[in-house]
Amino acid sequence: MRANPPLRIRRAASTATAAHVAVAEIRPLLQQDQSQLVLFFCAAGYDLAELARELRTAFGPIPTIGCTTAGHVGLEGYTQDGITAISLAGDLAAYPYAMDLADAEDAVSGLADDTARMLAAQLDRHSFGLLLVDGLSLMEEQLASLLYRRLPNMPIVGGSASGHVGSQPTQVYVNGAFRTHAAVFTVFLTRLPFRTIKFAHFVPTDHVLIVTHSDPDKRMVYEINGEPAAQVYANLIGVPVEKLDAPTFAMHPLVWEMGGEQYLRAIASANPDQSLTLFCFIENGVVLSIGRAVDPAETALTAFQRVRDEIGEPALVIGCDCISRRVEFEGSGLLTTMGGIMKHNRVFGFSTYGEQYDGLHMNQTFTGIAIGNDYERP
Repeated sequence: MRANPPLRIRRAASTATAAHVAVAEIRPLLQQDQSQLVLFFCAAGYDLAELARELRTAFGPIPTIGCTTAGHVGLEGYTQDGITAISLAGDLAAYPYAMDLADAEDAVSGLADDTARMLAAQLDRHSFGLLLVDGLSLMEEQLASLLYRRLPNMPIVGGSASGHVGSQPTQVYVNGAFRTHAAVFTVFLTRLPFRTIKFAHFVPTDHVLIVTHSDPDKRMVYEINGEPAAQVYANLIGVPVEKLDAPTFAMHPLVWEMGGEQYLRAIASANPDQSLTLFCFIENGVVLSIGRAVDPAETALTAFQRVRDEIGEPALVIGCDCISRRVEFEGSGLLTTMGGIMKHNRVFGFSTYGEQYDGLHMNQTFTGIAIGNDYERP
């Protein structure tokens, strides 16, 4: 890597629980000339109004985006509390757009028009998009689809903001404030090589599950194969229905196949009426199977090696890693191993309530964008 690389990255983290202390600790570590963007992820337990004030004061006119999380992924592997951040400078221009999800269609339409004009004026650069969205909005499918249709030639990855389950709302930070029922979509322009990444370590089994009664808007499945959904699922994985819990769901996600690709649908809860609540949209007639785990370390290493083969050693991987993966790794004793893989591959990201990849929303998956630092690579 050159002494003055075209992409300059500064990283910082703080475990301080007081917002003013945390920002005071990360600010000097992030400072660099001509910063294009500050990207951060923070614990949901902060006083977010205070944190917003501190971030505005610390970074002033520098575009700053982020969201609440249930955990971070960075140079220390998997961590949970505090705030972690990066600043980016050099050949990577960033243009964040705030979106109110109550008016998503108009917001995406305006964003797409602005982006088209911007790209037409900078033909020597390529673009990709990063989406951060309220993880409790139930709007990820609609938003990802809208963005993909209006920006068909732009690779898009993203993650749903997360938090402590059942205790706090999930919020995104844009234009100097934390917001619920909102999203921030950032358009990046660069001449550097980059590649999108998507991987998961589950393959479908022979079990056939047909959704026969659901409420897609609420992500509820009431019946599978004409029977109570939770009971059918419990029977197939060999667990009493009353023993269904988050670690069990993490080990046995649902798999939906489309176009030769597998997309995971994670289960959030089994309910007293024997329905299942999912983290993704589902509708009647969808054919699913139950996933079987393969080696998560080998899956990740293979995916990152593919990136190296295409763009060389990544300078940065912005990653969106499902919280269900973290739950599984904690339960199986693999958190340190998987965190080491993330550290080795320079991942900066967070534990999400869902992941976006181009026009789709999914679960229990790692999605990300790897950025190289060598113009000579294709």
